[in-house]
Amino acid sequence: MKHLDQDSPDYDHTCFVHDELNRIAERCQEHLAISSAQLNKLKLRVNGKPECFEKQQLLWHGLLKKLPPRKYTDISQYYIILFSDCILICGESGNKLEIKRQLSIKNIRVEIIERERLSSASSNSTNFQQLSPITYYPFRIDAIEKSYEFIVDKESDREKWMNKIRQASEDFQRRNTTIEIRQSFRRSDEQQLGTHAPIWVNDADVTRCQICHNSFGSKLIPSRRYHCQSCGRCTCSSCSTKKLILKYCNNNGEVRVCDLCYRNFTGIDRNRFSCQKITRDENKTILFGDFRLLPSKSTNWIELQEDYQLHIYGGKLDQVEDFSINLSELIKIVFMQDTLKFILNGKDKTYQLSMEMNHQIMYPKNDYIDKNIQNTNNKLLFYANLWNDTMQLARLKITPVWYTRKRDSADSGISNM
Repeated sequence: MKHLDQDSPDYDHTCFVHDELNRIAERCQEHLAISSAQLNKLKLRVNGKPECFEKQQLLWHGLLKKLPPRKYTDISQYYIILFSDCILICGESGNKLEIKRQLSIKNIRVEIIERERLSSASSNSTNFQQLSPITYYPFRIDAIEKSYEFIVDKESDREKWMNKIRQASEDFQRRNTTIEIRQSFRRSDEQQLGTHAPIWVNDADVTRCQICHNSFGSKLIPSRRYHCQSCGRCTCSSCSTKKLILKYCNNNGEVRVCDLCYRNFTGIDRNRFSCQKITRDENKTILFGDFRLLPSKSTNWIELQEDYQLHIYGGKLDQVEDFSINLSELIKIVFMQDTLKFILNGKDKTYQLSMEMNHQIMYPKNDYIDKNIQNTNNKLLFYANLWNDTMQLARLKITPVWYTRKRDSADSGISNM
């Protein structure tokens, strides 16, 4: 291809043949990956040799990086084997594979996690322009027995794994005669609780109990965290004292559940600690993202609301703020583009915010932002300028022209630029 001029009359036909040969090669590789010879190789590697090797069809296999359920650090690697009726999650030790868990294909769900993170190859650099961002692509496998979050380096690899699992699930449903008749309405989450292993809330996403909203490690509640085995919420010990037998794990006996799930199952409401007043309001959120609040080394989540204040949260899913900064009372806001730092000068105090390479941002769906982000070569700088422009307007008690309120109120005190 590189020796053929693009103006040549044979160029288009050659491109077509080249692409077709690539597709044929990919199909051949896929067939070899699930051949009987490959199945025999896997048999020799797996300890225990479960029945699925004899009675089920091999559909796909390979290494995947797994995100832990509690924290996003210490990413581990697992070997995944997809059969027609189950998925084997295996740990790798040398050439041997040890089965950690077997997941049923029945009612399995697979979905993209909208969290594409950036990491730098040169973390010691202070200038973000010298860093080499790497994007990885997460997805979730949600089975009856357990949920797993995996990441891959290529979007095409994520698409292949998700398509393979979805196809296996659809084929499984067609093979089985007892097909669930779906109702015309969707059952509420409360009705489905206990029938399926929950997706655990990650410890890194909360610094407060998700029931009473008190901070972990405060005078009111200890630092120990518990995950509800019904819904996956992260709670304190005082908000998860009850146990129930759940359908998806009834062989394990009674398991610990949070107060909300206990009330949904039994109708009994327990007296709890007084709850903190919730300050998160998605209907009033203009921008929401993570920053490093200097000189602290910890990451905070900052929400810019219609009240022209920055509400500071310890975790992504916290509903109660640690404190707030009234932008309209600041003397000035300085944005340092070379280091992606914001200096917020107030009358009595100065705040410094640092945007990291793995910055995550959320905003109401907006065609203006989506269109402009597609036309930029540096998304991180685009988001930094978006934050700067929006905070500068908020200091003047003005909302950006692209922002649309989710409610109509004649006396809301909101103005657009």
